[in-house]
Amino acid sequence: MKGAGFISLGLIIAMLFIQACSTVHRKPSVSRPHSRASKPASEIRTEAGKIVSCDLNSYTVAISLSPKKSVSVVVDKNTNIINKDKKSIDLASIRPGDVVTVSYESKGGKNIAKYIKVF
Repeated sequence: MKGAGFISLGLIIAMLFIQACSTVHRKPSVSRPHSRASKPASEIRTEAGKIVSCDLNSYTVAISLSPKKSVSVVVDKNTNIINKDKKSIDLASIRPGDVVTVSYESKGGKNIAKYIKVF
């Protein structure tokens, strides 16, 4: 009987020791304040179509993608405009009817052209 008491006491001490060790290694739960929803990353789109208009005053180009779909893009100082020979050209070289591929990114409600390739 005396031996069974020591075994029971030993098991209880061992279980308490294991419990104590497992709580020491747990990371404390930290409640973080709710952060604002992050803005989705800007998506760069590439489309092909025909130039409908090119406004040199507002630096905008309207492109017809299909009979029912068009897109207007803003040309800024970072926009690369190239011809089929991969030579850099300026906005004034673009004419209505030109077939183009445009890559653009939506920022602040505007489509900012990254590059325009004229074929």
